[in-house]
Amino acid sequence: MRKLAGAHNSEITSVIVRQDATGTKFLTGGLDGFIKLNDLEPQTLKCNFISKSGITTACQLSSPDTLALATLNNDINLFNFATGNSMQKWYAHDEQITALLYRDNILISCSLDQLMKFWDLSQAQIKEPISVQYEHEEAIYSADLHPTEDLMASVDAEGNVILREIKCPNNLIA
Repeated sequence: MRKLAGAHNSEITSVIVRQDATGTKFLTGGLDGFIKLNDLEPQTLKCNFISKSGITTACQLSSPDTLALATLNNDINLFNFATGNSMQKWYAHDEQITALLYRDNILISCSLDQLMKFWDLSQAQIKEPISVQYEHEEAIYSADLHPTEDLMASVDAEGNVILREIKCPNNLIA
């Protein structure tokens, strides 16, 4: 076991573990507004400041260095860790974003505002979601994608689980 004490100055809200040609790495995001890349061998730390309002959740996009980050001010920030640059940023929800999921150029965001939004990342400039789902009647706390099937699940504050297709989000799974 290895413990990295004090990796952030406040709560860590997101972790992504990945493997690349140089070894195992993990990214952490926190309410301190930093995203940090940790190499296990040799143990090194790189960090980038993202947002004064803090990071609530994150997910890796198609490239290992490209991330989608949600901030406490309800923005989504597409960020390239290798360059340290934000590629695009937009206001996404009216309340805290609790989950970001990615597959096939579609970014899915879930929020305490009870909404699930689907964003087409192949667009040059993201302005509007391609789909908004309203089935949850309470705050959405978490969501996940099936690793190989066209299926996702989301859960809310009332204890409901909603299953749906990813490519056709209006199709709920009975």
